[in-house]
Amino acid sequence: MDLDLPARWARSVRGWAVVADVGRFNLGVEVGQLAIVAVFLPIAFSLRQTRFYRTGVLYGGSSIAGLCALFWLWERALRV
Repeated sequence: MDLDLPARWARSVRGWAVVADVGRFNLGVEVGQLAIVAVFLPIAFSLRQTRFYRTGVLYGGSSIAGLCALFWLWERALRV
């Protein structure tokens, strides 16, 4: 009865290597997102009382997000 242990062990090691690679990639993405937030948050906080923020960022950003949502809905609903 051959249990094929060396081949099973090699597949297991490769499987864990893939898991480790994906984990490292995910960690890098999360660190990048935190870096972007760390730069953007103080800027947004300091601009929140200005007219530019209220009109440009708040209304403009909300409008762009709404248009993206409508496009996504249209694309999914019509299967384009």
